[in-house]
Amino acid sequence: MEVAAKKRTRVDADAGVRHCMMLMAEGMWRTKRHRAEVAALFGVSPATVKTWATTASRVLRLSQEPDMEKVRARSLASLQVIVTKALASNELRAGVSALELRAKLLGLIVQKHDVTHRPKVAHLSREEHLQALEQLRTEIAEEEARLHAEGESS
Repeated sequence: MEVAAKKRTRVDADAGVRHCMMLMAEGMWRTKRHRAEVAALFGVSPATVKTWATTASRVLRLSQEPDMEKVRARSLASLQVIVTKALASNELRAGVSALELRAKLLGLIVQKHDVTHRPKVAHLSREEHLQALEQLRTEIAEEEARLHAEGESS
């Protein structure tokens, strides 16, 4: 009878994940080609390497700190699209909500905590809603222009 194949250990799996991470971090990972190569190198199946590559990719993604300025800019742009579509379809509540979120992202609105726990409900007419919406839009545009000017001067 033949000797049983050498049993793989957790160290081998960790080494495989590290190898995949190294290839991915260097931009050298090509799924079909490297899956077979790494499988042959470590003496495992391509399915095992697929699992290692998934783990390696997840670790790399989680280890990268997001550029908060880019996240903020993307959020502001997305909210602008929502505002535009809401106003075009006459959805005032959605437009106001999106503008409020944009204003919060820009630091124009600071959340205040009500310790009395009484709900505050504003009963505004359609005209008052439109006026508030336009005022928020103006304030946000001014703050974006100011931030843009600061960004160019740095």
